[in-house]
Amino acid sequence: MAPTQPSPGFSRTFRLDAFLLRFANSCALLIGLVFLLSGTVHAQGGVPLVTVATDQSALNLSTQFGVPAGTAINQAGDFAFVGNGETALFFRAAGATAATRLLQIDDEAPGFPGSQIQTILPELSINSSKSLLFEVRFIGGDHLLRSALLVFDGTNYHTVVASGDAAPGPGSGVYGVNLAPGSINDSGDVDFSAVPTGTGSTTYYIVPSGAQAAVRIVGLTDTPPAACTWCVIPGSGSPGGFFVGVPAGAVILGGPVVPNLNSHGQMLLNLWGGLFIGSKDGLSLVPMAVTGVCSPQPLTTGTILLASSGINGFLNNNGVVAYTNPSSSGSAAICISTPGVVQPTRAIAAGDPAPAGVGGGTIASPVALGLDDSGDIIFQSPISGSSITPYALLRYHQSNPPTTDVVAYNCETAPGTNGSFFSPFVSPVTCGPAIVISPFPSPFSGVSMANDGRVSFAGSLSSGGNAIYRQTGAAAPEFISLELNGNSVFPLD
Repeated sequence: MAPTQPSPGFSRTFRLDAFLLRFANSCALLIGLVFLLSGTVHAQGGVPLVTVATDQSALNLSTQFGVPAGTAINQAGDFAFVGNGETALFFRAAGATAATRLLQIDDEAPGFPGSQIQTILPELSINSSKSLLFEVRFIGGDHLLRSALLVFDGTNYHTVVASGDAAPGPGSGVYGVNLAPGSINDSGDVDFSAVPTGTGSTTYYIVPSGAQAAVRIVGLTDTPPAACTWCVIPGSGSPGGFFVGVPAGAVILGGPVVPNLNSHGQMLLNLWGGLFIGSKDGLSLVPMAVTGVCSPQPLTTGTILLASSGINGFLNNNGVVAYTNPSSSGSAAICISTPGVVQPTRAIAAGDPAPAGVGGGTIASPVALGLDDSGDIIFQSPISGSSITPYALLRYHQSNPPTTDVVAYNCETAPGTNGSFFSPFVSPVTCGPAIVISPFPSPFSGVSMANDGRVSFAGSLSSGGNAIYRQTGAAAPEFISLELNGNSVFPLD
C-alpha cells in the first residue's frame, strides 16, 4: 500500500470583497424580478398595497389631560400637576387660561447632562412664591437609574439633592434612588425622606433655605430619646404613622407621604409611639400629661403605650400641636400642646355635650382632622343620645370659653342633591337617629380647614353619590359639585 501523503494545500485565494459584490448583484436581480412581477401578483390576489401611516402621519390623539396623578395649589391659586401616567409636569399660574408643560418623559433632567427622564413622581408642593418642589427619576449618562429632587422657581431649575449625593450621618452612604419629597414652605425650606445606602432605613431630612446641605432629622432605626418614657421600639421598625400640619399646598393622591413643614421649618412625626417635632435644630418631644385623658393610655396588658393606630396629630404655623389620644376603652380625647407649656391641655373628650345643632346628646369619641393657626380644630365623632343623628362633623373654637359648632352631620339634607342626605349607606328610607351601629362609619372624607376657619369636605349621600362642600361659620354647607352614577354636576352660575 502506497504511503499516505498529506493533501496539498489549497492554494486559491478567497476574496471576501468579490464574494460580497456577486451576492449584492444577485440580490439586486432578485429584487428587480419581484418589482417586475408584483403588479401581476397583487392584481391576481386582489390585495393592493395601501399606505396606512408614515413617521410623518398626524395621529388623532386625545387632547384631554385625564385624571392627574398628583396636584399642588397655593393660596393664590397657582396650580401644578403631574399628568395621568406620571409622564409630564404642568404648571398653570393663577388667572392663566391654559397650563404650560414644564417637563416630560424622555426630556433631559435639568442639571444632569446626557440623562433621560423616565418618570415624574406625583408628590408635589408649591409655596406662595410659586416655587415648585418635585422629583424626577431618570437614566443618567452612566446608563443607571437615578433620582433627584428639584425646585422650579418660575425660570430656573435647582437641584435640592440627588440620589448619588452623600447623605449626612455616620455610615449613611449616599441617599439612593428612593427619595420622597415632602414640602417647600414660604421661606424656601424643604423636607424629604430617603433610604440611604449605608443604613437601608427610611430617614428624614430638612434643607433650610439657602443651605448647601441637608440636615438629618431622624431615622426609623434610631433610639428613642430618654425623655419619652412611654416610647417603644416596634420590632418591624415601622414609624407608626405620619402627621402633617397645615397643608403646604400638596395634594397627594398616592405614594409615600412626608410630613409638611410649617412656616418655621418644623415637621410633626409619630415615632415609637410618641409625637416629635423635627427641625434643623433636631428632634423635640411633644409632652404628654402625667395623668388624665391626655396622658399615655395603658393597654389591657398594662403596658404604657401611645396607641399609634388610632392617633391623629396636626402642627400649625405657631408650633401648636393638636392630637387625638385614644384610650384602651375605645373612646378618645383631643389634646393641645403649646410651645413653652409643660403639660398639654384637654380640648374635647368623650362625654362632652354635643352642640344643640345636632340634636343634643354627648360626644362619644372625637378624632381630630385639622388645626388652623387660631387654634381651632375640625373633628368628627359619633354622637350618643342625639334626637336627629348618630354622627357629626364639628369645629372647636379656641375661645374663652371654648365653643363647638356644627359643620355637617349624618342624616342632614345635603344641599344641591334633590333631597339626598349625608349617609355612609345607600338607602331610600328616611334617615334618623335609629340608624346606629358601633363603630359608626363616617359619611365625611377629604376634610380640611383653612386658616380663616372655613371647612371643605366630601360627603357620601344616601342616593349613592358623593358631593363636595364648603362650610363657613354657622351657615349650612355650600354645594360645590356632585358625582352621581359617574357623572359630575356643578352649581349653575
